[in-house]
Amino acid sequence: LIGLGLILWAMAEIGRLAWRLTQRVPRDGFLHGYAVGMTAVWAAAMAIMMLADWMLPFVYNIGFPGFQAALPVWLFLGGLAAVENLPEAKA
Repeated sequence: LIGLGLILWAMAEIGRLAWRLTQRVPRDGFLHGYAVGMTAVWAAAMAIMMLADWMLPFVYNIGFPGFQAALPVWLFLGGLAAVENLPEAKA
């Protein structure tokens, strides 16, 4: 139960960050496209995690293909923290 609570909390914070960045960054350019894209990826990841537990990057879930598919998703979602700290996103 603690692990479920932590993953739900983390996903809620990632979703809030993605949504906040879509509202805050300038509407033209790469940063807005990245924020909107990561918001869509977050929603898709939440839907996929309801169907199968392969978004958590562990080899024992669905094997190496699932691990290889999940790892870039988490890396790009982590990129939202970098975008949040850019001067363009502080406006």
